[in-house]
Amino acid sequence: MTENKPVIGITASPMMVEGGILAGSERSCVGRDYIRAVTRAGGIPIIIPAVNDADTLDKQVAMCQGILLSGGGDIHPSFYGEEPVGPLGFVSLERDEYEIKVVQAAKAAGKPLLGICRGVQLLNVAFGGTLYQDISWVKGNRLEHNQNCPGNAAWHTVTIAAGSRLHAMMGVERIMTNSSHHQIIKGVAPGFLINARTKDGVIEGIEKDDSLWIVGVQWHPERLVEQSPAMQNIFDHFVAAAGKAL
Repeated sequence: MTENKPVIGITASPMMVEGGILAGSERSCVGRDYIRAVTRAGGIPIIIPAVNDADTLDKQVAMCQGILLSGGGDIHPSFYGEEPVGPLGFVSLERDEYEIKVVQAAKAAGKPLLGICRGVQLLNVAFGGTLYQDISWVKGNRLEHNQNCPGNAAWHTVTIAAGSRLHAMMGVERIMTNSSHHQIIKGVAPGFLINARTKDGVIEGIEKDDSLWIVGVQWHPERLVEQSPAMQNIFDHFVAAAGKAL
């Protein structure tokens, strides 16, 4: 890593305050675990909220050496050619449109992209892939993918594909991860490889199959970095890749 630290833009989730003196006010926020994981990796985290102005968006991306697509609500099915049939959770068209444009701008500039949970789904959709609107659409026996315990606890096993960039980063073939989602990847975007799956076949990660550093995972590694060096390795490699542009 160079003496200068790379700036990592973390996309924000919209949030409406429901109680108290600020009830009804809108917020753009990220979980502090993302900030801590990026900082531990040697990056400078900044929060980039959704905006409608194209010039502002371009300047947001330009000031960052890497972009982290954070977790959050569901992606509107219209972005992958479907009508909403659900069951769907909260969606934000503004965030969906904004993040797809951020991905396009970052790709054009050759900047590393890391997608986490919703972020891996957004990556897939932005590059032409599709989602299952709910995991109930998948027939057969399934693991529980929405854990009923704290997010910093491991829940189910994920197998990492040998030879993948994710495998090289994490250094393991199998690992216990947390899990907090009900939508999953259906059709993988052109130019991407599957780098992780659960035992029930659910796609838990994808990555670009060329020189671009674009990786996504379905779980939340930022919540597990304290007890798992392999999880921190994801952020270390991401920040190191972003630092090469300095």
